[in-house]
Amino acid sequence: MSDKKETGVIRLLDDETVNTIAAGEVIERPASVVKELVENAVDAGADTIKVDITVGLQHISSVQVSDTGCGMHISDAKMSFIRHATSKIRGPDDLARIHTMGFRGEALASIAAISRVTLTTRADDDDAGTEIVIEGGEIISVSDVSAPQGTTVRVDNIFFNTPARRKFMKSRQTELLHIYRAVEAEAFAHPESAFRLKVNGKEKLRTQRTTTIAQTIGQVFGTEMSQNIIPLSAGTPVMRVDGAIVLPEACRPNAGEIHLCVNGRPVTSPQIVRAIRAGYGTLIPKGRFPVAYLSIKIDTSLVDVNVHPAKREIRLSREKEIFRGISDAIRDTLQTTDLIHGNTPTASTDNREIQLSWKKDIISDISGDIRETHKATDLTRGDRTVASTDSREIQLSRKTDIISDISDDIRDSLQTTDLAHGDRSAASTGSRAPAYHHPPKYNQGVSETIPEVISDITAKSSGDNKPEMLHIRYATTDKQLRLTSNMDGDTGVNLLPSMRIIGQVADGYILAASRDNDELLIIDQHAAHERILYDQLCRRRDVGIQRQELLVPLVVELNAAEKLALSANIDILLELGFIVDEFGPDAFAVRAVPMVLGKRLGTEMIHDIFSDLIVESRKTADEKSERITATIACRGAIKAGSPLTQEQMERLVLQLSHTSEPYTCPHGRPVILSYSHKELDRMFHRT
Repeated sequence: MSDKKETGVIRLLDDETVNTIAAGEVIERPASVVKELVENAVDAGADTIKVDITVGLQHISSVQVSDTGCGMHISDAKMSFIRHATSKIRGPDDLARIHTMGFRGEALASIAAISRVTLTTRADDDDAGTEIVIEGGEIISVSDVSAPQGTTVRVDNIFFNTPARRKFMKSRQTELLHIYRAVEAEAFAHPESAFRLKVNGKEKLRTQRTTTIAQTIGQVFGTEMSQNIIPLSAGTPVMRVDGAIVLPEACRPNAGEIHLCVNGRPVTSPQIVRAIRAGYGTLIPKGRFPVAYLSIKIDTSLVDVNVHPAKREIRLSREKEIFRGISDAIRDTLQTTDLIHGNTPTASTDNREIQLSWKKDIISDISGDIRETHKATDLTRGDRTVASTDSREIQLSRKTDIISDISDDIRDSLQTTDLAHGDRSAASTGSRAPAYHHPPKYNQGVSETIPEVISDITAKSSGDNKPEMLHIRYATTDKQLRLTSNMDGDTGVNLLPSMRIIGQVADGYILAASRDNDELLIIDQHAAHERILYDQLCRRRDVGIQRQELLVPLVVELNAAEKLALSANIDILLELGFIVDEFGPDAFAVRAVPMVLGKRLGTEMIHDIFSDLIVESRKTADEKSERITATIACRGAIKAGSPLTQEQMERLVLQLSHTSEPYTCPHGRPVILSYSHKELDRMFHRT
């Protein structure tokens, strides 16, 4: 019988290897270092936290976090670098009632294992501070130094001993973006502390200690956003939610602007996101997400924060009750809010009072503009009145352009003016409720003249062969189809069957009958035009997309993460037809946009693009360009709810037939549904 081997293949790993593996779980990137050090500063009771980032040619060179917290004695400073040494818990029972950000004692040990760390700290009752230098987990030196109360941790050469991890780090811009987002999340979660973020000595974010959620949001995410928020505060026996949400029209294409913290800890939670989305219900369309800033307090016995190495995710007990409470809080807040002005019923309406003279001036200006346009235009010829018109014959297409422009001006004035109040409305909503049930009498006489002028213009233009094309309802659609009309002459293969247009249903779907296959075809007009615009933009991207300069630049206020995303992708935006310049420390001015967007450009679309750039930060330049192109096509396309004439429907289908993929939109949704004769018979039980 042979002797059994005394040595096996399983062995205990050495401390250095163990620490390096553990560090890889906790420290994913430089932003993880920032997060862990900032949370240590919060636990130390700091009222001021400073983050300084140094960026080299290729990577983040160093991270330094300074705080004004309680500091540490020399013995605690040495112990802080030993794995699982912590002052936050004593035993397993404490894990069920965690009130601090850190509790495992892993952060400093993990950071020190993959970098060079210099810690300087002094407690309030110490005469001198302590400086510890540690590299790769090994202590290099311990010395007394002069230092203010608090702690400063400087981290250099991140991942110096793990070349594989450094190799897979993203670009400087991407890593900085993650750092910005981490600091923003901590600043929002801890308004009791003031934050400052600098990159290569330049200040990128500064907040002061605040007492209200609006102040915090304004400092962290920009005053423009704070002006559009709806405060929210509600509670149940097991939780309380405070914060703010925004009006439904400010929704985003992704959940990147939903900021959550639970018991002061920034977290990500798909379940809470779904609860927030459910609270909005049908106020936002499918595929869109609200902007929300929620601070949720939950009994710590119901929260398990020990489920993720970086503590980004949590597990909840009684989660259905908690999620229902969040949804109900949002739903109740929206139902008791004036969604036109963004004010709750309890809010003072004094700030919406408009002076009588201003009301009169605004409405008079609108009426005057219409009258002047009416007087200065020969609608029987389609040109503006000049000294001599006999030698200036204008083609039918020019007539259409001029009167469409007049119609646009009229409609823009009417849609952006609240004639009951005399002021311009910030946005439209699905359910408008007049703020005054009895408008002042002086409005009635002026406003009554406006429909008369519109009616007069429409009547005078009815001599054309297609008067319905010049009707105000169809003017926008006609202009959008003219922008893509060059596709009519495309000699490419027609991928659609021959069809006869029957009509339009619900101002959103075109019904057609196939001449060849005896089918009923239903076409989504928005998805169809979106596909047309997308193909056109893709073809023109290499030779330069047509752009139009804005008479008045659109100024957009951005937070630190959005500014970085924009700066890093400015070449992509330029290629797609945008011209964007810096406009002060916290804003950018959009000076030109793609021609297909027309004149109706709002900050909502710009923020959508920036959200895409942030969420898609890991994607290649080509992938980002494709995503933004799809967004531009969606925004510039004919909308559902737009009535179309017979001729417009035919032009739209003709343009669609020359696209590369006429059966799906750029987002993958169907453009055309077909029902064969047999399927229709089966639906009516005729077979």
